[in-house]
Amino acid sequence: MTEFSISPMTGTAEQEWSHIVNTTPAACRAKVAQVAQQHCTALADHFYTSMLAHEQASGFLDHAMVHQRLRASMERWICEVLAYPQHDPAPV
Repeated sequence: MTEFSISPMTGTAEQEWSHIVNTTPAACRAKVAQVAQQHCTALADHFYTSMLAHEQASGFLDHAMVHQRLRASMERWICEVLAYPQHDPAPV
């Protein structure tokens, strides 16, 4: 098994994400991409269930908004940001 570590970041979010992607073993990235693809709906549902239950965050969201457009966008984002191989860091 390959050992890797994540060092403290000081760059932009895009630089930090590129560093994480480039230092994570390919097999790990491929597995994460597969899990994200298979479970993006459940992951998005879990995220928005948590957000709607959060006292401060729920003030910015409502169930209709989540179900009409936000959840589908979150599903796409999860798949894009965790895709393997990743050629474009723009989804981050």
